[in-house]
Amino acid sequence: MRSAVLQLFVVAAVVNLQGTFAAGCDCLNTTWPAAALNAKKLPLDYGKYCAAWEDGDATKHSVGNLTTCHEMWPDMVVDDWCCQPWCFVNKTTCPDAVMSSVDPTAPEAEQLYYSYTSACPAATTDTMYTDATCPWGECGCTGTGPGSDALTTAGFSAEYGSYCAAWEDGNCAETGNASTGVHTCGDKKECDEMWWK
Repeated sequence: MRSAVLQLFVVAAVVNLQGTFAAGCDCLNTTWPAAALNAKKLPLDYGKYCAAWEDGDATKHSVGNLTTCHEMWPDMVVDDWCCQPWCFVNKTTCPDAVMSSVDPTAPEAEQLYYSYTSACPAATTDTMYTDATCPWGECGCTGTGPGSDALTTAGFSAEYGSYCAAWEDGNCAETGNASTGVHTCGDKKECDEMWWK
């Protein structure tokens, strides 16, 4: 009997992590048709359950061909929403439901709506980043820099400023990673070299 109670508790916890939080804001376990997802290079289970789908973390959810927020949504201003969990919800019962941007040309009856806070409270969903560590938070990086020739001539990394990172901290990597904020360096590596000499 004790084992059955423990199994029931585990199942209830998993169901809770799938987005059963606010009344009317349960995750629908549905997503866009494969053709729409493939056109955007998104995973085939995109938005079916609570996850920070734009954070690039393949250990907590599936990812498509594009793994960083600014790659997935190049026409949008990226920000901390890229690190927040969400899922598709019922627009008529979830008060903060927002229309998805996957296929804005789809007929109204086929549109999907999502919710962050009501369906997937961040405190109860395991995510790669917190609000404080989200590489897209607050600075609203666009994913583009001023141009590699001008940068390298001035001693900066060719990637300088193309994604959110502490570019002047001197912690250089051989290969940059926009999803983690790891960055490359040019000839000038430290803040004082870049700006005061």
